[in-house]
Amino acid sequence: MKLLVVDVESEVRDQIQVGLEAFEGFSVECARGGAALDRVRRCNYDGIFLGVTAKGNDQLRRITEDQPDLPIVVLGDDAVLRRVKQENPSVLGLLAMPLDAMDFYRTVARLSHRLGATS
Repeated sequence: MKLLVVDVESEVRDQIQVGLEAFEGFSVECARGGAALDRVRRCNYDGIFLGVTAKGNDQLRRITEDQPDLPIVVLGDDAVLRRVKQENPSVLGLLAMPLDAMDFYRTVARLSHRLGATS
């Protein structure tokens, strides 16, 4: 399963990447900003972990418009996640920063189950 991790902070991207690669069957790539959106359009990803800041969720909106069935896990602070949940109820998961290991593993299990069910 091919996943893309997009976040403004490289430490967060690295943490997510290492966590995902601990699971068998995940291939993980990382990107930032506009390059990430371009990659989503060009490549066939099975899911995305997307960092969203208080400045807005323009990337999330664009991705969901382009590929409405693509599973997306959103990372952000509590206020951002509340806004995303209200505006985009179709996202697969919400992960608060700093990352809680149990929440991360539960979300990965849900993603894995969803991808296994659609394969």
